[in-house]
Amino acid sequence: MSRVGEDDLGTKSHDELVASFEAYGRRVESLAYSASEKMKQAEAAGWDPSLRQEEFALWEDAGNLWEDANLVVAELERRYGRADLESVWRFRTGGLRHIDQRWHRKDLTTDTVPSTHSIDDLLPEALENLLSQVSPSWWRNQLSLVTGEHRKAVLQPLLLCGRERWPMGFPALRKFANYVVVANDHLRQEPFLDTYMAARAIPQICALGHSLETLKQVKGADSKLKEIFRAPDGETDSRIFELLVAASFAGMGHDVEFIEETPLKKTPDLRLHDTPVPVVVECKRRQPLTGYERKEFSVMREAFALICAEQKELGLVGELAITFSREIIDLYPAEIMGAVRDCTNSLSPYAERETEWGSVRLRPVAVSQEFEPTRLYSPDFLTRVFDTDLEMDEFDGICAVVANAYSPVVERAELPLLLKWTSDSPDALGRKLQTVKDLWVQAVKQVPTGEMGLIYLAYEEGHRPSLADARTDAIRELASTIYFEGRLITLPLTVISRLIPNVVLEGRPDFIESTIPLAQGGWDDFNFWIREMPTSVFAF
Repeated sequence: MSRVGEDDLGTKSHDELVASFEAYGRRVESLAYSASEKMKQAEAAGWDPSLRQEEFALWEDAGNLWEDANLVVAELERRYGRADLESVWRFRTGGLRHIDQRWHRKDLTTDTVPSTHSIDDLLPEALENLLSQVSPSWWRNQLSLVTGEHRKAVLQPLLLCGRERWPMGFPALRKFANYVVVANDHLRQEPFLDTYMAARAIPQICALGHSLETLKQVKGADSKLKEIFRAPDGETDSRIFELLVAASFAGMGHDVEFIEETPLKKTPDLRLHDTPVPVVVECKRRQPLTGYERKEFSVMREAFALICAEQKELGLVGELAITFSREIIDLYPAEIMGAVRDCTNSLSPYAERETEWGSVRLRPVAVSQEFEPTRLYSPDFLTRVFDTDLEMDEFDGICAVVANAYSPVVERAELPLLLKWTSDSPDALGRKLQTVKDLWVQAVKQVPTGEMGLIYLAYEEGHRPSLADARTDAIRELASTIYFEGRLITLPLTVISRLIPNVVLEGRPDFIESTIPLAQGGWDDFNFWIREMPTSVFAF
């Protein structure tokens, strides 16, 4: 394709200019893909110099043609103006035009973030769409595995680490089947609904169910969707995230497909087919709790069981606030129980008691309280009985129990006891402040040599506000300092999604997604990428 000068462009009609630009685009794309392939061949050959020279020549030709293509755009802009050019040209409009960035946890609450959709309005159709993907016999079988005894598990003491409840669910079901059953329970207003699982399950069911039509445009999505019903529990949330990222690209008009996995090496999740250079997309989502946090949670669960066993004997009613200066995983549950026993047996049970590993303080609450009917252990219940705010209070986890836990809906609390625990151990804080660095590094490793990689990372933010803010600050610092070596790849955009599943009022599910888009280059590059690519995954 011969190169043109600015004088040649002045004689061309609008249609000729558009056709010329499209021709340049096709040629640049062909050269870029050829250069990328040469780079892979050079890597396989130990970076053979002759192959690198061929690669450089291809990139030079592509660059020259792109300069000519920009002359065409400049001529169109001269004739029509920038505003008119955007209406003539096929600019994408699904991306982010204005960033309403909220950094701090106090600005990411049910009251501060404007609502975009009603879960109750969206859920019926979303669930119906998902159930259409499986046989009626499968669904009947799942429901048959849910026994009355399993449902009554919600009457057991509440055990929360952040927003994660001690594993309950229905043991015979895989995680995604659990999600579907819980969503169905919510629609049927099942009184024994596990509202804390619902907060995680229902927003994902809504988003995925309403993405099915869009996913029909994504090659390979059909098989990925079928796999999710039998996916290992540890992969369920990650696989949902991958499908939603794919739907977000397709919803913006991108030609996208899932890359077939190979047993020999890790591959990216998605490939775009409508870009002038090879572009892949890699998605990573972290589990709600790390292994370290699960160990902490296990110790506190056992300690609370010991406390409950002696509650009547000790006359223990109220709120126990335990702060740890040492790592919880280094303690025995019996040590924690001993400190609580010493506190209640002392002459001043409501005075703070220091230990070698932290402190214990008991705050009194009424032995019997009456209120308007609400779900047992719901946020509304915890606020009425203990004046505890699940969204904004500073604690790592809570354990709650009442003597009259016989019904999923109650109007009084007898002998209420709440254990609120916080670990201020420097070592524990360091472990919990892990950013998405490890996920980021893993994702980058899966971008092939000679290609451009778009990275989508997600994690659930269930930590106390001060810890959540510290982690956000650490991620922002990481974004300005992290450096990826070698392999001749380009990483123009990373989107980090902070996911906050909430339970509000008497047990209603709520969900907040707050994204941090990060683009290489200056503001023009940033504005380009956030306009051309999705920056929100759970938007539907």
